[in-house]
Amino acid sequence: MDRAGEWSYFKKFAMIEDMLQWEEGLIRKLFDLEELMAFQREHTFVIERGEDYQYYMRTLEGNFGSSLTPLGALVLGMKQFKKYRNELLPKVEEREC
Repeated sequence: MDRAGEWSYFKKFAMIEDMLQWEEGLIRKLFDLEELMAFQREHTFVIERGEDYQYYMRTLEGNFGSSLTPLGALVLGMKQFKKYRNELLPKVEEREC
């Protein structure tokens, strides 16, 4: 690898590291253990990694919470799932009637 290639590699690595740190900060703000425990009692879900190496939470109703880390996918997925269930799904059902 030449000098330009090395610089490009380290620059990409630094960007990914910055993104991971940002995501970890977001997870720290949003993580709620009680919410997680209640969610796992009520819903069936798995955390999977896609072909693009991003994680997501798969439920019976779809995929939620694309993230760089499994915990991020769980936390963001729960938030998105709840928003989907409480706000978006009723509007869709209302239109179908």
